[in-house]
Amino acid sequence: ILHSDGKKWIHTKDIGYMDEDGNIFHVDRIKNIFMRKGFNVHPSKIADFLDSIYFVKNSTVIGFDDPQEQAVPVAFIELDAKYLDRNIDELKDELKIACYESLEETSIPVDFVFVDMIPVNLGGKIDNNKIKNEANINFSKSKNVPKTLKFMK
Repeated sequence: ILHSDGKKWIHTKDIGYMDEDGNIFHVDRIKNIFMRKGFNVHPSKIADFLDSIYFVKNSTVIGFDDPQEQAVPVAFIELDAKYLDRNIDELKDELKIACYESLEETSIPVDFVFVDMIPVNLGGKIDNNKIKNEANINFSKSKNVPKTLKFMK
C-alpha cells in the first residue's frame, strides 16, 4: 500500500524492525499484545527473558482476561531436562524473583505453569491457542491456575 509519505508498506499484523543493512527482524504479532492496567504487555519480550533463565528450556506467555486488570500474563514453562527433579514451588519462587528484578510491573506473570513440552503448530510456531484452550484459565471465576499441564506431541 502506498502511504502519504510516498513509501510502500506491507501490513502483516506483525511487529518488527529493519536494521541499517536492510535485514528485517520479526518481534511479535499484534494479536499477542494485550493491555494490563492500561499498559501494553508484549508476551514475546517476557518469554525471551524467561528463556534466558538457566533452568528454562522454552517458554511462552499468554494474556488471560482479568476483571480487575484487563488481562494478565501467565507464563508456560518447559524445563531443561537437568532440572526436572527440582521442586516446582522453588522454581516458581526463583522465576518470580527474577521477574521482579528485571521486568516492568505490568509484565510480571501472575503465575507460572510447568508443561512437559511447549506445543507447536504445523508451521513450527508455538501453539498458544492450544495452550490457552487446554489450560482453561478463567480469572473471572477464580484465581486458580494449574501447576502443570501435559501436551501430547
